[in-house]
Amino acid sequence: VAEDGKHVLVANNAHDFASAVIRLMKDEKLRQTLIENGYKVVKERYSMDVITNNLNFLLKSLCRRN
Repeated sequence: VAEDGKHVLVANNAHDFASAVIRLMKDEKLRQTLIENGYKVVKERYSMDVITNNLNFLLKSLCRRN
């Protein structure tokens, strides 16, 4: 799960969204951290290899049931 401040910045309204954008514009270190952490999450959970392995596991499990 993506965490606020670690992988993403969460904003629940227009004002908070604008504040988050400004914060990102001003804070290069935060931008880089979010980029790196977000990339890791996507690669670990949603890469083609991960999706393929999960789908293969699911299909094999379904075949065993029948």
